[in-house]
Amino acid sequence: MSIAHTVYVLRHARAGSRSRWDGTDDRMRPLTPRGQTQALAIASTLAPHVREVHSSPYLRCVETVAPLATLIGTDVVIDERLAEGNDWLDLLHRIEASTTSIALCTHGDVLGDLVLRLHHRGLAGEGGIEKGCTWSITVAGGEVVDARHHPAPES
Repeated sequence: MSIAHTVYVLRHARAGSRSRWDGTDDRMRPLTPRGQTQALAIASTLAPHVREVHSSPYLRCVETVAPLATLIGTDVVIDERLAEGNDWLDLLHRIEASTTSIALCTHGDVLGDLVLRLHHRGLAGEGGIEKGCTWSITVAGGEVVDARHHPAPES
């Protein structure tokens, strides 16, 4: 019997509105002040529980987990598989391949598809994919055995 561990999958914290973003590259859209506050709260909550921090290359994701990486004394590992528009199956494979407790920051489309599939399998509790939320996903023997929603921190 293998020892279970938890993977924390986050949707990035609050970022400015896509429609009001005046930059040419949406990948560079930063967190709002509220999002920065959420990122600090996420860091203090998850720091005792994770050893590695991985993120979509989008700035809003990196900014969400940068305080966490700083608190645990590591770097944010950029992972293209976590980027917006990617297949939820890539995220599931990444989760199931993990061997230690890690944090993965992604986007609403990828996280939403993953949570939907976990619900269909009877593995996910109730909860949404609001900006700044976290799903704690228990992995044992290379398979997801449970998923629980944690709401976004109040800011």
